[in-house]
Amino acid sequence: MKVGISRWAVGNPTPVILLFVMLSIAGLVGFFKLPVTGNPKVDLPIVSVSVSQLGASPRELEQNIALKLENALSGLIGMSHLSTTISNGAVELVAEFVLDANIDRAVSDVREAIARVRPELPQSIGEPVITRVDVSSGGAFFVYALRAAGLSEHALGKRVDTDIQSAITSVPGVQQVRRLGGSTRELRVELMPERLNAVNLSINEVLAQIRSAEQNFPAGRVQIMAQSLDIRVVSASTNAQALAARLISLPDGGRIRLDAISTILDGGNEQRGFALLDGEPALILEIFKAKTASEISLADSLNSAISAYQSAHPEVQFDLVYNGAESTRNAYAGALETLVEGTVLTILVVFLFLRDVRATAIAALAIPASLLPTFAAMQLSGFYLDSVSLLALILVIGIVVDDAIVEVENIAQRIQLGESPYQAALVGADQIGLAVIAITAVIVAVFLPVSFIQGVVGKYFVEFGMTVTFAVLSSLVVARLLTPLMCAYWLKPKSHAQAPSAWVQRYVQMLRAVLRNPTRSALAAIGILVLSLGLLASLPTGFLPKTRSNVLSASYELPPGSNAAASAAAAEAIRAELIKISDVRQVIATDNGFGAGELRIVLCKKASCSLDRQTLEAKVRAVLSEQRDIRVNFFVADGAKEFRLDFASTDGPVLEHFMTQLHAQALALPMLRDVETTRAGLQPTLDLQLRPDEMARLGVSPEQLANTLSLATLSELDAQLTRILISDEQVPIRVRVAGGDRLNLDQLKALPIATRAGTVNLASLAELTLTSTPSKIERLDRKRTLAITANLSGASFGEAQAAIEALPAYRTKPSSIRRAQYGDAQYMDEMFMGFALAFLFGLLCVYAVLVLLFADWLQPLTIMAALPFSLGGAALALLMSGHALNLSTLIGLLMLFGIVAKNSILLVDFIIEARATGVARDVAVIQAGTARARPIVMTTLAMVGGMLPAAIGFGADDGFRAPMAIAVIGGLLASTFLSLLFVPWIYIVMDDLKTRLLGRSQKTGAAKHAHIPQYAGQNHE
Repeated sequence: MKVGISRWAVGNPTPVILLFVMLSIAGLVGFFKLPVTGNPKVDLPIVSVSVSQLGASPRELEQNIALKLENALSGLIGMSHLSTTISNGAVELVAEFVLDANIDRAVSDVREAIARVRPELPQSIGEPVITRVDVSSGGAFFVYALRAAGLSEHALGKRVDTDIQSAITSVPGVQQVRRLGGSTRELRVELMPERLNAVNLSINEVLAQIRSAEQNFPAGRVQIMAQSLDIRVVSASTNAQALAARLISLPDGGRIRLDAISTILDGGNEQRGFALLDGEPALILEIFKAKTASEISLADSLNSAISAYQSAHPEVQFDLVYNGAESTRNAYAGALETLVEGTVLTILVVFLFLRDVRATAIAALAIPASLLPTFAAMQLSGFYLDSVSLLALILVIGIVVDDAIVEVENIAQRIQLGESPYQAALVGADQIGLAVIAITAVIVAVFLPVSFIQGVVGKYFVEFGMTVTFAVLSSLVVARLLTPLMCAYWLKPKSHAQAPSAWVQRYVQMLRAVLRNPTRSALAAIGILVLSLGLLASLPTGFLPKTRSNVLSASYELPPGSNAAASAAAAEAIRAELIKISDVRQVIATDNGFGAGELRIVLCKKASCSLDRQTLEAKVRAVLSEQRDIRVNFFVADGAKEFRLDFASTDGPVLEHFMTQLHAQALALPMLRDVETTRAGLQPTLDLQLRPDEMARLGVSPEQLANTLSLATLSELDAQLTRILISDEQVPIRVRVAGGDRLNLDQLKALPIATRAGTVNLASLAELTLTSTPSKIERLDRKRTLAITANLSGASFGEAQAAIEALPAYRTKPSSIRRAQYGDAQYMDEMFMGFALAFLFGLLCVYAVLVLLFADWLQPLTIMAALPFSLGGAALALLMSGHALNLSTLIGLLMLFGIVAKNSILLVDFIIEARATGVARDVAVIQAGTARARPIVMTTLAMVGGMLPAAIGFGADDGFRAPMAIAVIGGLLASTFLSLLFVPWIYIVMDDLKTRLLGRSQKTGAAKHAHIPQYAGQNHE
């Protein structure tokens, strides 16, 4: 089959050159415009709802708020999961919708559902906060610790809230700035209960009077002397002294100064949590990036803005604690290095085979000529240069040069037979045209379905499938237009033909042996296929390959009821031990104020570490395990453990008993480390057992009593505090009992409570009893949920899951408990199902493409027969290197299915072309092996060279790329050798089958015994 476009390109060089110049310029522009990010842009329809109620325990929050919100949201159309986390004073619900749901509609539906149920919720809660969750932006992208000489805590906090935040948010790409630690100026009115009792005042009455008086009110407008003047009633205090002098009305008609019944404090607010950097209190600044921001550009712009601020304000010191762009920059640089190294190795392989600098240069030019238009297409499609698209570009290095190698090799061999470069390019390019088109069409047919994989995993691979498709289609245009043009005008003529290499002659002898022994060949092929499937089945399974960043993390939890001081002391004790480890550079501790916090352990750069990663993690683990009376969770994978299984039930006690048994048995599994459950400890609570008769006699309701106690110990919500203007600053007034939440039992009992008969002590209305309640409750899809978590030791996720499922506790779990398909376990199932469907659909597309191109229903099966041969080599390589069948290796197997068909296409296309000129079938088969062995081996080794840097693990992010590259290399080498031997034999089998099905007889005559020509690649036209 002849495709005349190459002949046109050779005869019309000007438009071809102009086309590629324009495409290259567009590609360069697209490359520099592409944002560089760590993760691809993924829009998942996830909505978060947060509700706070100061002082409420998780059990009350579950009954009074969480269950009502769940009932309201559970009926929303398209919602797939609803997870609820209940902790002290806070409820957070995360509603996950089906992937094709409209996120704006989802947010609107959630907001309407919350509005309908709002009247049923307690009036003392803060207003529900409803936000859409951006999973691609992740958490804080930059974290700074701020210190300032000569500034108090609240002065530095004010500086951050005004000058620094505005300077940072003005940087393009910054979405949000959040401050942790430090303090904010406030006027605190600390009421003294004994004095309130003496004047018969309650806390509520004092607060109501302050709230009413500390405001300025608009009071109309008046015309005076041709001027229109607004009238204001000025009542708010202008400083702490004025507030202290505020007169409070007494029930008997008298008045008393506010400072006579309280202490007025002007200073920073009390921070419940804290942040420590290397053991010292710090103000932490978290910076979140916008979804569309280029991370490297953002990092550079942010660094410039902060440097400029420091130059203008040298008293403020910024310590960079975490730089999310560093890993992106390293991964980007590593990918580019891998790209360059792969390109160099590919070119070296081509040169070693062709031994012609000009021919090698023509083949090498296909790489930039194909990649540059790909960048333009990516930019127009709104893609990013991220981990997925860069992986796709690394994968296609060997593919984009493949078409050019085939054409250059075919043209070069025609030149060696005595044709002029011009004539060889005219005839040779079109002679190989069908094979080149078929190779590209097959690769597109395999990779394009990846873009349509369903589930969360599929969202991440839209860019992958499309980027590969862009690149291979671009390489096809290069091979059909630019490559023959350059061969025609740049290659030099040669006057002698070269005999086949010794290794080619040895291969032909092996091929003859295979063809002469069809029964043995069939048994060998079946045996190899069975062995390949067996090796593939023996591979462990997982979701993501193990990657290691330079940050480890851990969470710690003190005994329930511990205060912030105890938590800070514990965090400092752990830090002091961790910093002794040679490769630990820095430790940052943050705490929520309830005795639970997080440690971020910053390690040295990979190149400067003195310990291997396994030893380093063991030392950190040993330090954490030595802590007494502290529950520590050690994370080695981006703030989470490597293994997690969730279980859900409507029966909380049964679930807790089951998880206790499962945890005890899981501790004995050698493949799991740091095994824990998410079951929270019990925290002490103080219950008030009311005296109903006394409450009724005095006219006090339980809600009034609860509100009074909440005001006394915690004051109002921050959003409800009255604010007054002092020196151009809005300063809140916080009214509470002196001591706040640090009151002892006797002080609580003496609190004045307003009643119909005046104020009475709390002790006369209720009896105080110490009890306990869970410190945290997690729910999934309206059921209580607990999870078992662990880090992995020499095992994959799938192996660990199988080991857990084999435990006696799991096999005998009550029927009321189900394994929740959530998180990595769900994603792993979706991944295997999605890729299986993509494989199947890809195979169907490949078969359809080959049927259309070759106009044959059976011989496409010959081409596809090479596909299973790649599985054994890939599986063996993975087993030998200790990798599992996971997301990375599945990508490698998918790539193999697109590449290995190339060998069969080259062989079958040659046989068909040769037979069309009258050559006997058996002779054509031998000629195909002789002529196509060199380009097949050359393109295979070129692709292996392109993958080798990734397989060895050069550069950053080798934990993800290396398994994929190893699978590709193993599969390529095995399938190339096996397809060269078995595809010609399968062609004969299929041809005989076709003859029998069609009832034809094929006469081969004496041509069957013809000798192989000196060069079987000669023109048979």
